[in-house]
Amino acid sequence: MPASARGRLDAGLRLIDAITVEVTHADADLRACFAGDQRVRRLLPIPGIGLVTAATVVAEVWDVQRFPSPERLCSWAGLTPGERTSDAHTRRGHITKQGSRWLRWMLVEAATTAVRDSELGRFAGQITKRRGPKIARVALARRLLTLCYYALRDKDGCRAYPAPAR
Repeated sequence: MPASARGRLDAGLRLIDAITVEVTHADADLRACFAGDQRVRRLLPIPGIGLVTAATVVAEVWDVQRFPSPERLCSWAGLTPGERTSDAHTRRGHITKQGSRWLRWMLVEAATTAVRDSELGRFAGQITKRRGPKIARVALARRLLTLCYYALRDKDGCRAYPAPAR
């Protein structure tokens, strides 16, 4: 390898090492901040939901009692389809993308991992056959937010994925 290319490669590796240290510190800060939070503890058993995703859900939603139903929470997060209605004809379109873009992004990313769960994977597989993989991932993100709603609302977590007893 030429010396100039080797120098650029070494510089890139040094940057990766420096960023890894910063990510490790940020992860430790996040763990310390949410260590005793019961809401995060109730969210963690849900497939695809890790510490960062749980912390984002808690930070963005905060008090789930603001929402009377999981449908309202999903609508607030922008994970519901837009709708045009004229008389008896209804057209559903793309998701509205209203609300927190960070929450929506984190849940779509979490849906990528959540398909490994047998029940959620079957749900996503059925939608993938009919509508395609991208729509299935967004539908699974909405399902995850619904599970998060019940986990935040109930003291024992959602019934499908209960929080471990302390």
